[in-house]
Amino acid sequence: MKSFSLTKAICIIVVVVVLLLAGGALVVRYSRSQVPAPQTWRSLDHPLPDTSAEEYAVYSAIIDKVHFEERLRVYVVREHTRPCVRMGEWCADKQVSQRLANLGSETLDDYRIQNREPVALAKSFDQRPVELLSDQDLTGLLIRTNLKINFSLIPARKIQWGEFYSRYPLSPGVISFSRVGFDSQMQQALVYEEIVGNVDGAWGRYLVLTKKSGAWAIEDRIESYFPEELPPSMQQGEWATLKGRVLDAKAEGLDEVELSLLSCGWDIGSLRQALARDTVMLVEVVGKKTFAHKYDLTTWYKFRIIETLSEKPMPKYPNYESLPDPPEEMRPLKEDEFVIHEANGQMEIDGVRVIQRSNGVVYSDGGTYLLFLHIEPRKRVAVRSGTDPLGVFLIAKDGTFKAYIDRPYPLRDQMARRYGNSIEKLRTALKPNPAKS
Repeated sequence: MKSFSLTKAICIIVVVVVLLLAGGALVVRYSRSQVPAPQTWRSLDHPLPDTSAEEYAVYSAIIDKVHFEERLRVYVVREHTRPCVRMGEWCADKQVSQRLANLGSETLDDYRIQNREPVALAKSFDQRPVELLSDQDLTGLLIRTNLKINFSLIPARKIQWGEFYSRYPLSPGVISFSRVGFDSQMQQALVYEEIVGNVDGAWGRYLVLTKKSGAWAIEDRIESYFPEELPPSMQQGEWATLKGRVLDAKAEGLDEVELSLLSCGWDIGSLRQALARDTVMLVEVVGKKTFAHKYDLTTWYKFRIIETLSEKPMPKYPNYESLPDPPEEMRPLKEDEFVIHEANGQMEIDGVRVIQRSNGVVYSDGGTYLLFLHIEPRKRVAVRSGTDPLGVFLIAKDGTFKAYIDRPYPLRDQMARRYGNSIEKLRTALKPNPAKS
């Protein structure tokens, strides 16, 4: 019996010791997981002052002393506060306290605590006209991108600044404010402010303000310029090239790039001028191929001649004396075939769809056209008459034609009046008259 009681007592003691050890471990583990609450002059042991009015007084003083110019009419401020989030030592408390000699520890501690979370700003700025810019508004100003934007920093290179300044004329750019840290006497303030107004970069500054005669005045500051990171095209020496555009698109998370080219030159003129100068043909598209060059795309179209309605010799224009050779991929060319190249097309380059647009023609596969053109007979390379495609007409199955550019111009209007947009009437009119030969 005694043996049983002793054994039972020992078991109880062991269980108690295990429980105590486990409980102690949990206490240690729990206590280590807790982050001590920071102690500032805003202690919960005392009533917390309402500093919101003073914060807006500080913001207004910065706008008035740092950004005010007579020509400016509006100040665009981010809707939510943003502390310094720049890389390196710039945002570190140690650097701030070392470089701002008059900054009190109370003020710096309060600044750090106040900026734990962003807060929404209100239009409570003194006197100066302020427009608040939300993240949604900022998104609407961004160049198209599929990347998730880090709104802690203003993506300067991604903003359409032309659109911004058309919306906010006479503005210095976009201003971001942190929350304001104060000392316990409400006589000193610390705030971080950043402004960006173009694609080049941003200015950031810590400002120490003191209250003098009831108004906040800037006592000290440190500031730095943060250049925007160059896009891949500039880093690799490919700015404005086709390769550079693809690199930049991939960096932005885009799978498509649009290029455009507007050619300037000469007008095709009237019907009489065109018929006296140009070869007129009915043709069919029998092939095409797009090529990538250093800066753009070119598409070569191969045509089969259905009928030559009127033939004229190649004009003596300077730019017609050195027409390019047709690409190897489109050779050989038969006697009833020729090629034309246009500054347009589409192709995929390194996973990015590149679309080239121009004021030229995009011919349809198998399409039938009436063309006013010039042909270099040896190379079988042709050029359209005129810079804009005013001498290009689409042929319908019923034998009628309509202008590729469907707006009033002399050749189009005169063709309609004289021939009723009928291929047969045009053919009859252009047939040689044996009686005159």
